[in-house]
Amino acid sequence: MNNRFRFIAIALIIFFSYQSFSQTQVLSLQQAIAIGLKNNFQILIAKNEKQIAHNNNSLGNAGFLPELNVNASYVVGDYAVKQKMTTDVTPQNLNNVTDNINAAVSFSWTLFDGTKMFVLKEKNTGLEAYSELLLKNEIETSVAKIITAYFDVVRQIQLLKAMNESLELSKERERIAKTQFDIGTSSKVDYLQATVDLNAEKSAILSEEDVLNSSKITLYQLLIVSLTSNYSMADTILSDYHPMLDDLLNTAHNQNTNLLLAKQSLTLSKLFVKEMNSARLPKLVFTSNYVFSKSDNTNGIPLLYQNVGPNYGLTVTMPIFNGFNLETQSKNAKIEELNSEYKLNDAQLQIDALISKTFSEYQSYSTMVEMEKDNIKVARENMNVAMERFRLGASNSIELRQAQQAYEDAVSRLITAQYNTKIAETNLLLANGSLVK
Repeated sequence: MNNRFRFIAIALIIFFSYQSFSQTQVLSLQQAIAIGLKNNFQILIAKNEKQIAHNNNSLGNAGFLPELNVNASYVVGDYAVKQKMTTDVTPQNLNNVTDNINAAVSFSWTLFDGTKMFVLKEKNTGLEAYSELLLKNEIETSVAKIITAYFDVVRQIQLLKAMNESLELSKERERIAKTQFDIGTSSKVDYLQATVDLNAEKSAILSEEDVLNSSKITLYQLLIVSLTSNYSMADTILSDYHPMLDDLLNTAHNQNTNLLLAKQSLTLSKLFVKEMNSARLPKLVFTSNYVFSKSDNTNGIPLLYQNVGPNYGLTVTMPIFNGFNLETQSKNAKIEELNSEYKLNDAQLQIDALISKTFSEYQSYSTMVEMEKDNIKVARENMNVAMERFRLGASNSIELRQAQQAYEDAVSRLITAQYNTKIAETNLLLANGSLVK
């Protein structure tokens, strides 16, 4: 019976352990990014805008292709007709009922429109490329936000883990202080102070748990998943990035999405100037129609009129004067082109400054990480020595608390430096156009 109960107990433990594990899903950074990009509404909108630009980039939309239309009408009229002849015939008041049938197939083809159709095709191609850059920019921005939010959760997990480790040390400190007080080798002050510090750490842990929960909600909002999801993340922040400033600047000039958008905007502005100039040139259109027209009259001359056959010709339109509107539009187009050049130059300066500043921050944070790693070793050893001295009664609670606080601060600084290094790395990759391949 004992073996049977033992078997049942082990089976239940395994079952509930599996249930608990299955409810907590491990979420890697790559998985978080994949989920976020799949669900992000702004990215879905940008994809649709890109598809619209692709659909608009056609020969027909640029005006290269002809137009073919069919027109038809049927009109019945019932008119009171008064006739007075040039002869001596007596005038008559007649009732004339008419049947008019008209049908035509019309064909028109713009043979030349001042090169506007060529400019429009090139412009539509440029707009499609611009929409692709907007989509990439939206993806890059979303990825950067997800990375920042993901590692903020990891940072809070690390801080909470460190605080729980410190809590165990505070519990041990309180236990030793109480024992020493009970046997009369220490004052009650040390015991009470240890209790106060222990309760303070418990309160800080509760606050940190709220911060962690808030960080998870922020991440879940970016991923567009249920805010009650129960994902577990990594508990370390690693960085194996060794950038060179010159390489970052050179790469950014060719790959930074904002710079590429500014360059494409300048290209579109130049095409708009060409489009305005093309409106000054003549336009040549070939037209052709195949017509069927029939008119029946109950009275009058003629009683029947019918017309069947084709016609064709050329139409030339030459703009002469339209209230100086073309001149105004051309001037404005050139001003817009100049503004696009200014925006491109400004974007280049902003990107160079951003990369230089972020690179300096990355170097500083990386140095802090290595320094705090060494500092933690010293702080841990100092804390262990202080604990042993306190255990032997060679020091008081205040000395131990100071050593413990120094270690906690060193751990917190290391975690913060690792997080800041990762964020600086992300911003550098974003700035030089390497975050999303």
